Amino acid sequence: MIFDFRKKGDAMRYSFNSVVRLMILPFGILVAGCSSVTTDQPLPRMSGTFEQGLFEGVWMANDQILMVQFSSDGIARVAGLEWKDDEFQLERAELILSGGDDLKVASVRAQEDGEWLDQYFFVQYEFTQQGDLVLRLPNVDFFDEAVSDGRLEGFVDRGEYGRDIRVGASPEVFLEFLKGQDPSVIFGVGDPVVLKRVCGGDS
Repeated sequence: MIFDFRKKGDAMRYSFNSVVRLMILPFGILVAGCSSVTTDQPLPRMSGTFEQGLFEGVWMANDQILMVQFSSDGIARVAGLEWKDDEFQLERAELILSGGDDLKVASVRAQEDGEWLDQYFFVQYEFTQQGDLVLRLPNVDFFDEAVSDGRLEGFVDRGEYGRDIRVGASPEVFLEFLKGQDPSVIFGVGDPVVLKRVCGGDS
């Protein structure tokens, strides 16, 4: 397992690696065990800069700080520091915005030991009036059923502690599939994750 959960008082504390890895994945584990839904390629990138301005800045997830900045290629770089082996170490991830007005989704992947992972996780996102970032995880049961009954290309690996659903459809086909579903169903499991804005971003 790649997740590092540590008790701190009565609350669960998350290492930077577990938070930034997909920005929200450790919270999803609390909801859905060790199950996940991933893709081989990111969803098609959304053009425009307005959403980028909302994402850029500094965020807090529990006691971990994440920094987000978009590069010239339109991909967000996510970074933060974690104290490990008696020194600060930089952790990195990247985030690609997709969808549109009706469905806002982001593909996320991270580095592990300096190498980019070969799979992307995806989340639904929205911003509150206060500028905080709300993230919702995929409904594992929905995607398990969609792949198993042939509505969506992919495969399901069922293990002792959870399920890994890997979507094999092309990014364009998968995005159209998502747009044809009820967002409250495909992302409607568990409480959303809220990242609190520390500074930066357009309002």
